[in-house]
Amino acid sequence: PISKKWFIALVAVILLVVVYLAFFSKGDNSVQKITVARGDVSQDVQISGKTKAVSNVDLAFQSGGKIVAVYADVGAKVVKGTVLAVLDQAELSANKDQSSATLASEEARLRELQRGARPEELAIVESALEDAERSYISELERAYASLDGIVRGKIDELFTDGQNASPQFNPFTSDYDVEKNIEKLRIEVEAKLDMLEKRFRIGGVNITATNFESYATDIESALQSTQNLLNAIGGSVNNQKYGTNEADRATLASARASYNTLVATINAAEEKYNTAQKNLDLKQKGSSEEEIAAQLAKVDQARAGVSSIGAKMSSFVIVSPIDGVVTKQDAKVGEMAQAGIIVTSVISAGNLEIEAYIPEVNIGKVSVGNPATITLDALPGESFVGSVLYIDPAETVLDGVVNYKTKVSLESSDERIRSGLTSNLTIHSAEKKAVIVIPRYAVSTVGGASTVKKLSVDTSDVATTAITLGLQGSDGNVEVVSGLVEGDVIVVDGSVQ
Repeated sequence: PISKKWFIALVAVILLVVVYLAFFSKGDNSVQKITVARGDVSQDVQISGKTKAVSNVDLAFQSGGKIVAVYADVGAKVVKGTVLAVLDQAELSANKDQSSATLASEEARLRELQRGARPEELAIVESALEDAERSYISELERAYASLDGIVRGKIDELFTDGQNASPQFNPFTSDYDVEKNIEKLRIEVEAKLDMLEKRFRIGGVNITATNFESYATDIESALQSTQNLLNAIGGSVNNQKYGTNEADRATLASARASYNTLVATINAAEEKYNTAQKNLDLKQKGSSEEEIAAQLAKVDQARAGVSSIGAKMSSFVIVSPIDGVVTKQDAKVGEMAQAGIIVTSVISAGNLEIEAYIPEVNIGKVSVGNPATITLDALPGESFVGSVLYIDPAETVLDGVVNYKTKVSLESSDERIRSGLTSNLTIHSAEKKAVIVIPRYAVSTVGGASTVKKLSVDTSDVATTAITLGLQGSDGNVEVVSGLVEGDVIVVDGSVQ
């Protein structure tokens, strides 16, 4: 063991060394003189993050159904619009074909209405009108003979001297006025038959396309008078209080049947003629604005039907919305897919970004657009460039510290760089060139005021001088905005031997 005497001696030696160092070792080596000069100063923020795809999409069918095709497996490179998987669309395809045919038909009808009648179409309706006109004229020409047979051949069996000026109604009636009215109507019919006879027989005039309408009017008048006569006779002959004369009733029934057949024949011919005339008028006139508008509505409705089915079919297909690489493919041919369940994922290829978190103490230094230098643990010795793309306005608390999520671009298409790599970022937030620069350790800051100790070259005196600081560099230097000029000398300790 060390004796007490040697222990006291050792302590004494240590004390002498301490005193010497404290009081006698000061000299020129303890004072650092710094000549103020111009230089560059840059402010950097260093953080770490992870590479990730710019786009990462999860895809699902919008409708449920049976999977019939899968076109891309995991790892496959795809471009935007590539079909990845398809459900059974057989029924929808048939419906779309039918809807497309309906649309084509409605569009053709619209073009027809907008174009108007073609010459060949006009020729068809004109020919139909000519046929109807000839048929109508033929019926008018036969009408006189038929009417003559009805009145003079059948109705006159109920009269004495029916064709004379004073016909006598034979069936018994005690009503004088009824009898005289029937005889008056017979005279009226006779007059109209005489007029028609003169036109068709004595005059020898044929009905033509230019005059048949006036003849039709005369025949219509004679038919109406005949009907009035038949109705009046019917009211008398069929009245039971005058007794029953079956022969008179049979005569009346025969005359009425022949009359009805004649009227039906003429009416049918007239209707056919009028319809043909109307069709020609419509063809010549063309379609109205209302007809075209109505057809346009039908076309729009048919087109909407096709679009609706097309939209439904698109929900049966998964299509890549980006250029990239398939990272998930759970679709299997023959399986049933459920709507909204993710089966496929795609990330953008060759277009990565870095996601990192900047602490609140540094976030004020960083702005969107700042350049960045990037190194990757997976590729030591290499560096890449990028820039700040986005700073989340909302904070994210990590381990009790407020951070802000930031995205930095990676301007490289190097295939070695994959999603999920650890990245070291140096964000160059600010830089100034050729400014007054001094070391940060030479500055004293008290109560927000910054000072340095400035050496007077003439007197060797040291004075405390206030300065205004600017940009603080990441390398330990700071910019001096005012208080110093190039060539000034500052000292760190403030004493000179």
